[in-house]
Amino acid sequence: CLAAAVADLAGLLPRGSRQVDEDWLVRYRGWVYGLAFGAQLGVGVVTIVTSAATYAVLALCLLNGSTVAGLAIGAAFGLARAVPLLLLRRATTPDALRAVGGRLERLGSAAGRATTAVLAAAAVALVAAA
Repeated sequence: CLAAAVADLAGLLPRGSRQVDEDWLVRYRGWVYGLAFGAQLGVGVVTIVTSAATYAVLALCLLNGSTVAGLAIGAAFGLARAVPLLLLRRATTPDALRAVGGRLERLGSAAGRATTAVLAAAAVALVAAA
């Protein structure tokens, strides 16, 4: 967690740049596109990665020693990562979608700082628990 916080602060994050293929929107049924999009986002490291927290969570899931705890950690992270999508539920026009995108862009740096703070706090908590 500490290494991830430092990586975020120093800009050392290996960033993925792959997104779901937009051509699928017109090539496949909506549920196929939705399933593929959700699966790729759920894996976490095959699309755009914006924070080293993704890698830290993956390490925590794999190294904690418990399958159930690993699943719980991954599920909690996935849920937290999906919450911003709830902001899109009322974006039914291109202008509304752009407005939501603009709000998310404005909140991006604050969210990044909060993520780094949470990573540092998690590192302290893990050391204290050990």
